[in-house]
Amino acid sequence: MNTPLDTFYSQNSLNEGNKQLLVFKIEELANTYILAWEDLDVTKWYSDGDFQDMIVRVKINVPEPSTLGLFGIGALALFVTRRQQKKGHAKV
Repeated sequence: MNTPLDTFYSQNSLNEGNKQLLVFKIEELANTYILAWEDLDVTKWYSDGDFQDMIVRVKINVPEPSTLGLFGIGALALFVTRRQQKKGHAKV
């Protein structure tokens, strides 16, 4: 590959279409993914292609609906308060 200084990217098109990162979704664990990198150029003969060179487990925490509801109420209250303040200044 012609990437600078053997730099590899998670986006295949930046690696001339070659995969240097694999992403696995773990069905048994909600919102959990495994990211696995290959440290060698996968197009070369010396690449082992095992994608075990760096492995990271990522868990994405999704906010509860009640948390989103509280955030929405707060944003609405802020909007109403600001609007009332602007109307008050316009009358003066």
